Formats: sequence, structure tokens, C-alpha cells
Amino acid sequence: MDLLVPEGQAERWLAFFSRHGFAVFHRTPNFIRARLADDPAGALPVDLMLADLETFSRVQEASAPAEIGNRLTLRVPSVLHLIAMKLHAVRSPHRLAHGVDLQDVTHLIRTAKIDVADPAFEEVMERYGSDELRERSFRELS
Repeated sequence: MDLLVPEGQAERWLAFFSRHGFAVFHRTPNFIRARLADDPAGALPVDLMLADLETFSRVQEASAPAEIGNRLTLRVPSVLHLIAMKLHAVRSPHRLAHGVDLQDVTHLIRTAKIDVADPAFEEVMERYGSDELRERSFRELS
């Protein structure tokens, strides 16, 4: 599960997941992965993507509520924000080599029927994607 959280609240989120049996497995300045401490394969890992307050607020404002079961509702980022986050993640050579994030981008474009000529989409690609990423995305969409 991926969660976008304000960077100033990272420790609060880690404390919550620690109380539920999770431990930090990997950490960078912008990302934390936690897994079940006693049984790492027993549940999906939790990825905390840390954002400054301005970015978090912008994403939250454009998000929509979605019920995920058991009367639990989470806010889901807009498709363009999801694409921007995936493009940001794929800047990592390790993640680019695996290609999963790029597949997610093309899947989101297809599923949401995004017009790749739309100025809002072009702005996201320009800001977060490299020329190589744009070429690879458009090639996979063809």
C-alpha cells in the first residue's frame, strides 16, 4: 500500500504501523518502506512517500474519497497526480530498470482515457518525465 504523507508526520505514521507489527525495512529522505516484522510476506509492505506540506496539500485538494472496505474511506489522488508520482519514482535508475512504474503510467493513461494532447497531461510529462520516459510511454501506448 502506498501512502503520501506530509514529511513532518512521518514518525507519527511509523509509530502507528509499529503498533501494528510493522518495522522499517528501507528508508531514504523521501520514502519509507515498512513490512511486518515477524512475517514480511504476511502482508503487503507499506510505502510512505514523504511530501512537503505544499505538495501534500495540493494533492489532497485534488483527491477524491474512496471506500476501501469495512467502512474505511481513504482519499485517492487524481490520476494526473498518480502519474506525476510514478514519473517521479521512475527517475530512480533501480526503478526504471524494473519498469513497473512506467507500466503503471501507461495503464493509468489507458484506464482513465487520458488525452495525451491535453495541456494538463503535457505539463505533468514535461515536469516529471524525461524525453526517454515520454518516448517509452508513448511507444507503449501505440
